[in-house]
Amino acid sequence: MLPSNLLALRRYRASVEPVYSNYKKEHLALAQLIIDTIKQHTGEKRKNLERALESLEELEFNFKFVRGLCTLALRHCEFKVKEGLPLKPVDIRRIAFERASPFALDSHERSEILQQIAKELGVDEQTVEENLWADREGEEILAHFDEPTPTSLLIEYNLELTETLLFRSKKIQLFELSDWKKALWLVKKRGLMYTAQVVEGSPVLLVEGPVTLTNSQGVYGELFVDLFRDLLHLGFWRLKAEIATTSTVSYTFEFDSTKAKILGFSKAPLKPKRPEFDSEIEKRFYYAFDSLNTGWNLTREGEPLIAEDSIFLPDFVLEKQGFKVYVEIMGFWTKEYLEKKLKKLSALRELPIIVFANRKFSASRAMTEVQGVLFFDKELPLGKLLERLRLYEKALPKAKLEFELSDVVDIANAPKERKEELVHKLLQADYIIVGDKAVSKTLFENIKQALQKEQTLTLHKAQRICDEWGISAAEFLKAAGYTLKWKGLDESSIIVEAPKNS
Repeated sequence: MLPSNLLALRRYRASVEPVYSNYKKEHLALAQLIIDTIKQHTGEKRKNLERALESLEELEFNFKFVRGLCTLALRHCEFKVKEGLPLKPVDIRRIAFERASPFALDSHERSEILQQIAKELGVDEQTVEENLWADREGEEILAHFDEPTPTSLLIEYNLELTETLLFRSKKIQLFELSDWKKALWLVKKRGLMYTAQVVEGSPVLLVEGPVTLTNSQGVYGELFVDLFRDLLHLGFWRLKAEIATTSTVSYTFEFDSTKAKILGFSKAPLKPKRPEFDSEIEKRFYYAFDSLNTGWNLTREGEPLIAEDSIFLPDFVLEKQGFKVYVEIMGFWTKEYLEKKLKKLSALRELPIIVFANRKFSASRAMTEVQGVLFFDKELPLGKLLERLRLYEKALPKAKLEFELSDVVDIANAPKERKEELVHKLLQADYIIVGDKAVSKTLFENIKQALQKEQTLTLHKAQRICDEWGISAAEFLKAAGYTLKWKGLDESSIIVEAPKNS
C-alpha cells in the first residue's frame, strides 16, 4: 500500500474514488522520467537520488501522484552499504567514540582522532570521514534497480491506491459473484471476519474492514487488501465499501471486475500467499484427531451449507453412521462478531455445528467468553470436542453389527467400539480367535490335523500350511497350544512341538 498521506481521492456527495492514472502520454512520460532518474543514480548515495526525485514534484502534476510513483519506484531498488571499506562503519564509530573524551570535541580534536584511525587503517582522513556513517539509510548506495516499464509502474500505482483506500473501510459487500463459492473460500483462507447470506436469491458476502478493529489492525488490514488481489483473478464481481473518515461521515466506494480490467489490474501478479493463520493448528488437529480412532470420519471442507438467508462453509466435517457434525475454526474475531455469527448459524439449527475460537486472534483488546464457542490458546481442545461428540453419539441409533460367517473372519477392521461385541458373537458361534482373525472350529481342527501329519514340524512348514487361509502360523500355533524350540538362527530351524495332551 501507499502511505495514507499520499492517498489522492475524488469525492462526490456520498461517494469517493481514487484519482487514478489515465495512462495518457503525460503520465507515461512522468513514469519514464522517474525510471530514468533512478537509473542515472546507480552507484550513488540514496540521499542524492531522493533529492533528485523530490525535484520532480515541481512539475505540473499533483504532488501526491509524483511522490506516490516515486515511492513505488524506490521499492524496485536495492540499496547497500558501500563496499571495499577497511572496516564496517559501526566498527569505525566504535573506535572513534572510544578514543574521544567524554566531553564535546572541537573540530581540531575530532580531526586528530580521525587522522589516527586513518593512519592505522592505511587510508586518508577523508575516507574515514565518508565511511563513518556509511551504513545510514541516506548514505547507502543504489546497487541494483529492477526496472519496471512506465505502464507497469502506473498499473502498480492504481492498484496500490485502491488498496490504500480499502484499508480505510469499515466493511465491504461482495455481490453478483460469478464464483461465490471460490470467493467465500478466499475470504475464509485469509482468516477475515465475514457474514455470508442470500439476498433476493443471490449470495452476498459482507466482510468486516480493518477500521472496525481495536487490535491486530495492521495484520488484518494487510490480509484484507490481499483479498482484493485475490478477487482480480476470480471472474465477475461487484464490490461496495463503506469508507471511514476522520469525521463521523462515511463515504461509499464502488468497484467491479470490469473496472479492474480497464485499469490493467488483471496484469498485476498475485501477492505470494501468506501462511494461513491457523493452517498449522488445523493440520495438527487433523492428524491428532485422526490418530484417536474415534470412529468418526474426518474430512476437510465440505460443500457450503445454505439455510434460509445464511451461508456456511465449515472447516471440517465429522461423520459417523451418516450423521454429520460441522466444525468451524474462527480466524479474527470480536465478541460482537462471534455473537452475530452464532445468531446466523442458528438458522442452521438442524445441523450440529461446533465453533472454535483462538484467543490470540481476538481483534478487540477485551477478552470475553461467548456462550456456545470453545476457546483455546495453542491447540484445539480435543477433550472438549470429544465430549460434544459423545453427546451426539448417544442420539445415534445403534448400528446393526453384521459380518459374514465364513471359515475365517477378519476382525482387525471392525470399529474399535464394536470389536469386543464382535469377538463375543464369534465365540458364541463356535469360532476360535487366532490373532486378528476368527477361525471356525472345523477349519481349526483341519489345520491341526494337517500339522500333525508332518513328521518333523518346523515353523516354516507350519506357515506354508496356514498361508492357504491367510493366517499367521505363529498366532495359530499359540492358539492351538504348540511351543517353539530354536535349533539355530534360521527360521527353518525352529522346531514346533505339539501339546503334550494332543
